[in-house]
Amino acid sequence: MQQVPFVGYREIPETTDEILQLAEGKSMLNVQTDRLGLVWGHECDSNRIEFKAISSAFLVDDRDS
Repeated sequence: MQQVPFVGYREIPETTDEILQLAEGKSMLNVQTDRLGLVWGHECDSNRIEFKAISSAFLVDDRDS
């Protein structure tokens, strides 16, 4: 299974709008490429929760293809 690059730790924002705003922008690995989104993960005891916030710009570009 392919993994996304790990770029650091951050608190998960309180609102969906804040999460979606962070999903926008340039890639942290290649500043010439738009970010597809962000993957968030949380581990507590033996439980791991992950979700991906997809960039709205990526969704619009994907529909136009």
